[in-house]
Amino acid sequence: MTNIVKTITDTEYQSLNDYQTGYYMSTNEDDPISMRYHHFGRKKGWHNTLEEILEVEEKKDGKHYYDVEKKFDFLKGIIFRCVTPEIKVSSDYVDTVRIRMSHNILHHIHGACIFSSGDGATQTITPLFLDDIFQTSIGNRDQYSEKIGNRKSLTTWTTHLKAELLTMQPPWFFTLHNSKAFPLYESCLEKNKIQFICDFELDISKLVEMQGKDESTGTWTRMKFSLDYLDEETEQTIKSPEMWGIYSNISKEEKELRKKTPQNTRIDYNDINEIVTHDIKTYEQTIPVHLTSSDPVYGVSWKAKNELCKTYNSLSNYTTNPLDHSLGFNPIMYSGIKYGTIPRVKEREHDHFDQSLPERYFGRYPFENGYNYYFFDDEPLTLSVGNSLVLDSITKSKVTLDCTLGDTSKISQDQKSKRKKKKSKKVVLYPSEKKNSKDQPQFKIFTLLYVRKSIIFDKKRNQVYHITDDMSLKNYNERMN
Repeated sequence: MTNIVKTITDTEYQSLNDYQTGYYMSTNEDDPISMRYHHFGRKKGWHNTLEEILEVEEKKDGKHYYDVEKKFDFLKGIIFRCVTPEIKVSSDYVDTVRIRMSHNILHHIHGACIFSSGDGATQTITPLFLDDIFQTSIGNRDQYSEKIGNRKSLTTWTTHLKAELLTMQPPWFFTLHNSKAFPLYESCLEKNKIQFICDFELDISKLVEMQGKDESTGTWTRMKFSLDYLDEETEQTIKSPEMWGIYSNISKEEKELRKKTPQNTRIDYNDINEIVTHDIKTYEQTIPVHLTSSDPVYGVSWKAKNELCKTYNSLSNYTTNPLDHSLGFNPIMYSGIKYGTIPRVKEREHDHFDQSLPERYFGRYPFENGYNYYFFDDEPLTLSVGNSLVLDSITKSKVTLDCTLGDTSKISQDQKSKRKKKKSKKVVLYPSEKKNSKDQPQFKIFTLLYVRKSIIFDKKRNQVYHITDDMSLKNYNERMN
């Protein structure tokens, strides 16, 4: 296969005539090239783009290991493909049981995946992160939404779900721009195994929602998923997904020039640290989240999930309605960040974090409720390294995100202005909820820290270094000296 790739690359590059190589040949010269209509450009390196499926092995730990081919020069992207199984309700229950796929289903099938350059985790992608990106950074939302499974044929209540193909291109750092492409040609990677290590969710009992019909009233009620109501021929697990690598090769001349250059290749990129609190609380109660990281943090996102969402497989649902995300509201009424006892971000109502700030950061706010953001860098989507903080170094006290829960769908009607009284009262925007009620929903907070990292391909020592904090930078500098 390596010879085939080389043949394709050589054939395409050798097809260039002298005129074309004048544009593409990589040299140290910066001569401007005269273009039509007096436009001046600079020479660019020639390249081609090829796609190839990644070999996969499922190991005893239940994880899937996908190997990246190093016969190419760069890795620029990944195509993730998955086919959902055909799922049928048993003929005995077709009048009383219905099913549908949950929301953002491909995000949860994808699960937690790690990109490893041979020396531990380089970057991690999780369903929480994919949900965040969908709300803020995806260009064509409708098209992407359908591709990941939010389509009528899968999300409408039915007794028969047909097998369907789902696809997406996960936002790994090397997909964001050509300057971030992962350089497979680097000699320090020759002995390293470049892999994607994926902990998929392939069990349909964790992905499919189920309803039962009350025969006395005729109403449909959400029920916990059970295989007992499905046809015996229904597959219980999804087949291993495919991952296709989007690769690129450059000209032989440019590759040789890159290898001779003494300067190390360095890529700055973004990653996440996930924090899940164990506190479970209800309305009018506050959940403190300890924000800790030795990595430079440039942003925080947080969501509250109703405990019933797990019971009923209501995935990617961070709203007050555990059965339907489209009918729910943000369950976090107030939020604030403190350095010890000092308020870094003053406590504000939810609209500041789920509408005003996202619109400033991303040019739009989330189209679904329950997503909250705060960034220390006002340009979180920039490719360059922006502002960040090392939370563990800020104060001896804890850095805390306080989240006060409440049903933000309700506006209090109790506080009406009374013209007879001149003394003004504090306006209460939200009603008081009855405490300790059996009907009170229970929530858990899920938090993502957005962090800055760097990877250095050291030519002198022929080794890859991950720079994530002061300790790793200190170790790298000491070895350099």
